[in-house]
Amino acid sequence: MSSLFDIGKSAIQSYRQALAVTGQNIANVNTDGYKRREADLKEVSASTGSVTSTSSQAGLGVRVEDIRRSFDQFLLDRSRSSIANHQKLEAYLDQLKSLENTLLPGDADLGSYIGRFFGSLQEVTANPGDLAPRTVALEEGKNLAGAFRNISTQLKNMQNNGLSRAQDTTTAINIIVEQLVDVNNRLLSSSSGSSPNSTLDLRDRLLEDLSKLTDISVSYKTRKDVVVTVGNTGAGPKLLDGKIGTKIGTIESGSVLQTIMAPGTSSTPTNQVTGGILAGVIDSYSLVGDVIRDIDGLALTISQTVNDVHKNGLTLDGKQGENMFVTSGLSVVAGTANRSTVSGEISLNNVEELPQGILSARFSKIDNRWEVTGNSIDKSYFGTSTIKLPGFSVNIIGSPTDGDELQFQPLSGAASGMQFNLRRAQDFAAAAKTLVSANTSNKGNADITANVKSITVNENPPKIDDIFTNSNSPLTATSFLSDGSIAAIPAGSEAVELLSFKNQAQASFQLTTSELKAASSLTLEINGATHTFDLSYSTSHPNAAATDNWTDSNEIALMLNRGIIKNNASPNPQRLSDIGLYAAGSGGTFTLASSTGDFTGQANLTAGGSTIIANKTLSSSGSDIQVFTREGRHLAGSPLSKESIARLVTNDNGFSNGATYRADYLNLAGTNAYRGLSIARSNPSGQQIISFGNNSNSVTSNTSGVSSSIGSTITSTSNHGFSSGDIVQYNAASTALTGLSDKALYKVSTVGSTTQFTLTSQNGTSITYGGSGGNSSDTFKLYNINTASALPSVTTYPDSPIKAYTSTISIIGGESGSVSVPAGSSAAYTSNLINTNLANLGIQAKSKTRVEIKMSDIDVSSTSNTTGISSASSATITSTSTHKFKVGDTVQYNAAGTVLTGLEHLKNYTVSSVDSTSTFTLKDTDGSSLTYGGGGGNASDTFKIIRRSGEFAFNFESKNQEAISISSTIASDDMTDLARQINVHSLNTGVNAYLSTDKKRIVLENDLGNDIMISNQSSGSIPVIATVLDRNNQTLGSSIELDYSNYGAARFTGYIDLVSSGTFTVSNTVGSNTTTLSSSTDVFSDGFVKKELLSTGEQMSIEFSAFEGADGNGSAVDGSKALASGASYSLTIPSTGSGTAFTGSVSSSSLENISKNAIAKEIAKSLRSSSPIVSATGGKSVDQIPSAGQNLTLSYSGQNYKLTMLDNGREAIPSTSTLTVSNSTSIGSIGNAINLTLSAAGEDDVALNHTLASGQLALSHSATALTSISDLYSVNHAGNSLIITRSDGKNFTLKTGGSHNVSMSFEGSSISANSTITDTSDGRPAQEREIQISGGETGRIDAYFDQSKTLRIFGGSTISGQSITIPDDNTVSGNSSAAALFGFTNATRKLSGSEIAVPSSNSNFDVSLNGENYTLTLNPTSSNQVSLSLQDRNGNTPTLARDGIGVEWSSNIHTSNTTSVISGSGAQIITNASNSLQVGQTVKYIAAGTAVNSLTHLQSYKISSVTKETNSLSNTSSISSAAGATITSTSSHSFKVGDLVEYVAGGTALTGLTSGNTYKIGSVTGDNQFSLKNTDGSSVTYGGNGSSTDAFIRKPSLSLEGTNGSTISYGGGNGHANDAIIDLNQIKTSNTSSVSSSLGAQLSTNAAHGFNVGDTVRYFSNGGNGNGLTGLSHMENYKVASVPSSTTFTLTNDAGTAITYGGSGGNASDVFVKSNGRLVINTNINDSKEIIFPSSSSAEALGIKVSDYKVDVDGDKLKITSTDGDIVKTSSAAVTSLVNSQIKINDVPNEDLIVIVNGGGARNISARFDPPPSNYTLEATNIDIKVSNSEGTAIEFLDSITGHSLATRTLDSLGQTEAVGYNVTVKGKGQLNDTFKISSNKGGTGDARNLEEIIKLQHSDVSGANSGGFREVFDNIVTGVGASVQAGDLSLEAAQATRDAAVASELEFSGVSLDTEAAHLLEQQQAFQASARIIATAKQLFNTLLEVV
Repeated sequence: MSSLFDIGKSAIQSYRQALAVTGQNIANVNTDGYKRREADLKEVSASTGSVTSTSSQAGLGVRVEDIRRSFDQFLLDRSRSSIANHQKLEAYLDQLKSLENTLLPGDADLGSYIGRFFGSLQEVTANPGDLAPRTVALEEGKNLAGAFRNISTQLKNMQNNGLSRAQDTTTAINIIVEQLVDVNNRLLSSSSGSSPNSTLDLRDRLLEDLSKLTDISVSYKTRKDVVVTVGNTGAGPKLLDGKIGTKIGTIESGSVLQTIMAPGTSSTPTNQVTGGILAGVIDSYSLVGDVIRDIDGLALTISQTVNDVHKNGLTLDGKQGENMFVTSGLSVVAGTANRSTVSGEISLNNVEELPQGILSARFSKIDNRWEVTGNSIDKSYFGTSTIKLPGFSVNIIGSPTDGDELQFQPLSGAASGMQFNLRRAQDFAAAAKTLVSANTSNKGNADITANVKSITVNENPPKIDDIFTNSNSPLTATSFLSDGSIAAIPAGSEAVELLSFKNQAQASFQLTTSELKAASSLTLEINGATHTFDLSYSTSHPNAAATDNWTDSNEIALMLNRGIIKNNASPNPQRLSDIGLYAAGSGGTFTLASSTGDFTGQANLTAGGSTIIANKTLSSSGSDIQVFTREGRHLAGSPLSKESIARLVTNDNGFSNGATYRADYLNLAGTNAYRGLSIARSNPSGQQIISFGNNSNSVTSNTSGVSSSIGSTITSTSNHGFSSGDIVQYNAASTALTGLSDKALYKVSTVGSTTQFTLTSQNGTSITYGGSGGNSSDTFKLYNINTASALPSVTTYPDSPIKAYTSTISIIGGESGSVSVPAGSSAAYTSNLINTNLANLGIQAKSKTRVEIKMSDIDVSSTSNTTGISSASSATITSTSTHKFKVGDTVQYNAAGTVLTGLEHLKNYTVSSVDSTSTFTLKDTDGSSLTYGGGGGNASDTFKIIRRSGEFAFNFESKNQEAISISSTIASDDMTDLARQINVHSLNTGVNAYLSTDKKRIVLENDLGNDIMISNQSSGSIPVIATVLDRNNQTLGSSIELDYSNYGAARFTGYIDLVSSGTFTVSNTVGSNTTTLSSSTDVFSDGFVKKELLSTGEQMSIEFSAFEGADGNGSAVDGSKALASGASYSLTIPSTGSGTAFTGSVSSSSLENISKNAIAKEIAKSLRSSSPIVSATGGKSVDQIPSAGQNLTLSYSGQNYKLTMLDNGREAIPSTSTLTVSNSTSIGSIGNAINLTLSAAGEDDVALNHTLASGQLALSHSATALTSISDLYSVNHAGNSLIITRSDGKNFTLKTGGSHNVSMSFEGSSISANSTITDTSDGRPAQEREIQISGGETGRIDAYFDQSKTLRIFGGSTISGQSITIPDDNTVSGNSSAAALFGFTNATRKLSGSEIAVPSSNSNFDVSLNGENYTLTLNPTSSNQVSLSLQDRNGNTPTLARDGIGVEWSSNIHTSNTTSVISGSGAQIITNASNSLQVGQTVKYIAAGTAVNSLTHLQSYKISSVTKETNSLSNTSSISSAAGATITSTSSHSFKVGDLVEYVAGGTALTGLTSGNTYKIGSVTGDNQFSLKNTDGSSVTYGGNGSSTDAFIRKPSLSLEGTNGSTISYGGGNGHANDAIIDLNQIKTSNTSSVSSSLGAQLSTNAAHGFNVGDTVRYFSNGGNGNGLTGLSHMENYKVASVPSSTTFTLTNDAGTAITYGGSGGNASDVFVKSNGRLVINTNINDSKEIIFPSSSSAEALGIKVSDYKVDVDGDKLKITSTDGDIVKTSSAAVTSLVNSQIKINDVPNEDLIVIVNGGGARNISARFDPPPSNYTLEATNIDIKVSNSEGTAIEFLDSITGHSLATRTLDSLGQTEAVGYNVTVKGKGQLNDTFKISSNKGGTGDARNLEEIIKLQHSDVSGANSGGFREVFDNIVTGVGASVQAGDLSLEAAQATRDAAVASELEFSGVSLDTEAAHLLEQQQAFQASARIIATAKQLFNTLLEVV
């Protein structure tokens, strides 16, 4: 019963709830977000059974399980997604429509403004000079700019609105997310499964609201809380997760809106927002941004394109057009912290100067001004009410307070900042800049228009300053991997230097710290030779502690480079530099560079037990550098093959479109250089050259062997080029070939080959010739007949000898070209033909015609037998052959023996009459009559023509068409008038005449190479010699004598030089005869040696290139690369006689600094080294050295040198003494002492004494201690030396001898002063340096007063043989008095030849002094002495005192006849020749026989005194006989009492004296009086007779003392005539006792001997005469046969024949001495003329190697000057350098240049450059345009000034092209070579061409192909927006339908349906009633039961 009751009860309760739910649904049918609910009913089951019962199967009733909401996640997600998409499109479309309305507000849209503006410009073009339409256009321009600004403002406002809406939307999203966080909190707080449905409805409603704002993805958790992510993918960032909500925001990012999560914290951007209002706003913002960019782009396009054209025009004022529009601007932003309302107004002045960054202005109340700062301005700007800044000014609005700030910010868009920049109507640049004019000779109908276009800067290749480091060192050079363009030289660059380097071989080591410390050995193999260096630290630092070691590889590098560490070569270890290496180091990086070759084998470094192997790189050759214009004009480099051109001249390498290769300007310099730029290319070997005379048909033939016959064959030494019938001129070199006459003309009869021909007479008659005569140097020259078929004569010159020929030039790479040269072509015509037609081969032809003219017969001598001439006035003299004398000639008489009575030897006379070609008479040069003859005379007397003068008149022609008559008066020594007369007509003839320095010659030059013609030489004209010269002043062909009788007319043709930087050949074909020439390098043509020649050829300047940065030693800072100095420089000057050439060379490694001057100095020194040495010694000692400021001028080698005395106290070079002990840096033990005595004039001696104490053994301690002793002397140390310096510069000496012996003990080894004191500057005691030398060649001469106060001059070597002279008072005022003051009046000049071995036989050569010839003979005597003989023409021996000349033999062995030495203390020993021994020097005495008394054979002694040889001339004819009579010399004699003098009688000897005997000076009175005694001191009586030219010669002598300075006595007996005194240093001791007997046995010396093969050495036996090594003789000379080492040698006899020696007789103390010697020629300085030596092999063999040239250093140049006025012969030179090529460019024209590297190799390039000025602009210049093909389709752009080709173009189908800054349009057709000139338009009125070009822009494609004009572009923008609007409408409709369907579906499922709910209500009501009935039934049953119970 209870169960039934419970069932009913549960049913009533359940259905009551169900009815409530249904009622709730009906009640909320219109509630937003309400979801329909349903009550879920569930059976209540029965209870389970038990053990005693079973379960009830009926159940217990029903219950409401859940109130279930109608929820479908799929339908909700779909609904929310469609809502989001609809909201997005709706928001987007709203903005689109607003945008469309903004762009098209009506009639006043932007397109209308564009149209009106260009329409106004059209009105201007109708009348460009009228200001009215210009004013309208000005306003329309402003309106257009305003329209752009306005639309930009509106669009930016739209963007700002969009940004605001987006921010509002994100705010709304964040609010909803916060609400959802609260809902989640409630859901999570409720019990599981009991979430209130109202909360869930709220959740879903919030999610739906959120989806309207942005698309989201929702996921549900178990407790019905949600996770919300952005976007519809579910992978977006989370907005909500449980109780955590994330905010969302939007920011501007560029031109778009960016959604970010967690703004202000992580601000993580997301792109997941693709739906909802937010997405629509973001998309519309982007679209507006796109439109803004399009509008900005249109504004920028209009501005740029219009501006570009406008700036190409001219205003009404004739000025260049400005920018018409500007698109830059600034805005003013007030500071947020400002306390006032201050603002500012911007006024733009020059938009191009506007700063690019933000500027800040701050107001200071104290200063009452604003200060503006910013990164984009270079300084602060100030102002109060107005601030002026670059490009703009600011007017302050309002009253600022202290600290207020304003910011000036650049406007962001072009449209927003667009301004119309023109201020006046006149500023419209309507007129074109250019005017085009056609040449009046044009044949075509072409019309050209040309407009200037902007020249865009091509960034390919990069600019030079982006690639290179602006350095010329290989260490900082840039290396390139491949050939191609490497850099661009910007237009306008001021200077650029490019260098291409070779790569040196490198060996690099990487050492660890431990390896570096343990480094012990370095082994290198170079070129097959192995070198090992001991790197042990202790080896180079012997005093270092055991723990010391290397810490940096740079330390090792320094030790190697300084030569402290040497290799193990034996016997002479080598420094690193000796084998061409240099080291670099840093840290553990150690690198070696080799300048001599590759590291071919091992390159190892040993460290401890490790061997480190070097990373080796091979050397490589340098690469070629090419310089081009962007249009393909090749300016510098080498010619290119077609393949190279195709590969290099490309757009990829930076060349312009349409660039065409041309080599017309390749390597041209000077006026021919491209567009006038300065460009020079050079390389070590120079350009390739082929040179030939245009008149090349002159050949040499050896006719001496021609057999006698009719028409005998003549063979030439080269291709003669003759044809049968040619007329040739025969020129005999000496005796003419029998049958032919010198200079006669003959006809070529037959041509057997290119080297053989036969002759007939001119008229064709056969002739017989040959059999005798002839010479190997005879020549035959083509001498064509003239046009009148007449042979050349006095009046007519011949036609050109040039035959027609074809010249084919082929360059490397196979390219070639040919030209046909017409007959008779001049060199000028031919070179022009080659340059015009073969320009692209990169070869330039240069031509010039040069003719030397000088007087005939000068210096020609005629021999006459004068013995039979009777005495008479103007007696007839008969010559033995034709004399060539003319009346008026000046001739010099040279007596071969006794002088003809009435004439004087070497005197000049005038030819008075010429009776025949063999007779003549003389008169005096003053014109007076002359009587001569009747006695004297000689059969070999000669008369030489010295001077001739007279008239030279002729007709002259070259460039001129009509001959010009020229008449001049010339002399053999002065052709000034002829040069002047020719130069008067230079403009007409094209010929310049250059006068030689000595005025004896002129050289005619036609710079173009036109022929030079002379004709109609007047009768009586002075005969002249004419010679054609080449560019080096060398003879082309043979000379011709123009003498009016034989030839008075001549044609001279020029030469052609073909020059190229690459190898090439030339084949010239004349008929069937082809001659091929190959190019060769000429170092003087753009090589590293520059040669300059005087036009007249007597002087040549040589200048070597110097690259200190490249050719010196160097190292990279990081040690990764080293640079070894390896350059070399050499110069060879040919001999002017039969001797050998002079060669000078120097290597860069031997130069302290590598400069042009240093190279010039060393080359000069080297050139002179084989020539005689010049010196001079004062005639006497002076009593007082001249005081400071007094000076003497000397002349040497044509230059004056001024000797000025210095004040020792202020200007003297400090005296320095250096004391050195080998291999020591410290003193060995305590107690050692240093004792020095220093002496200075006028002061007490200073003693520097120091004894070493413990701990002070190093030299540094000694130096410090010695310095502290005296304030006057400073002592320093360097290595193993003490250096003592006088601090005040006063000279001092280190006193020795007596008690002043130097005492220094280093490690127990004492040293002596003699061997350790050296002068650090010039090898002489420092106190001698008291003279300053100025003028002339720096360092060329040296001057000092020796200890005897005698002035000595040292001039070094001279190849000219010139001596030192004293300029007279006319040249240098007061110089003769200065010479007396300096004791130089009677100075002796010495010219010392090179050291030579003693000749094996007599040798001789001639010398000349003052015109007198002498024969010098050298005769080696049997006693091993050298006998010298100098004799004049009469066999007399001259003396220095009387004749001004003398000779002697100087040797290391000073021979003396000691038999006549007078016994005494320090007795004088006379030597056979002057000696170089010095007082204090240690010598050995060698006895040839029995030693002189008290001297010991091979004993050492010291020189105690030295007396030099002097001469004195005296007139002894009037001396009265008396004992010791006074003798008076003609000048100061410098004798001293006791001197030994030799008496040489000039005629009859003075009674009592014997000529040739020696006497002693008994007394001296004054400077010029003395008396004599016998040598033993006894008196001598003399006087009576005598001569006026007697000479007294003080013989050179010396005296000896003990080696300790003690006085010794010797002499008075024994001795030998061949005893010798020898410097100890020349003594080479040899232990010969163990020498085995053999042919050429090897001998050895105890120390290095210094012998060379061929040297003469003398053997001295220790046992003296009669003893010695078997096979050798005491005091005998021998020749050195071989030198196996520095201490070994072998001998031959003095004739060079092998000899056997050794086996016995030798001694451990035998001696060998080098006995080479040298000739010394002494002359008196009073002889004003130079001694003249022959440039001959015979003189050279005797050590006198001279030339007719002199070499001087003049700054950076070597000057080679002819001393006789003749032409200097061509010299040769060579340079090796690390620099492979150099290109220097200055003043780059108005176009970029491209640098290309090619040819492989190192590709190691450096550049130094000066960029263009900062204000330089690249713009078009005036040009010419030339039609370059017959079709009229190709044009050439030419520079209007130079005519050079700038660019080549082919016209397109519209007749258009562009180049060099011009757009060109051609209408019609041009003919070949039609030209048009494009020039600047100076005015502007009436011209609107430029404005018309602007108007064309509105219809042209301004934004790419098919883009249309400006208005079309705008219309396209509008159309695009309109299309988007239309598409948006359609999309929105579709989205709306989708949304409605989705919402309906979801509502159908979850919404409340009243019909449905009514049915539910009825059903539930019935169920409720039924349930009630159950209870009622149960009640009835219960009641029944109760009733029953």
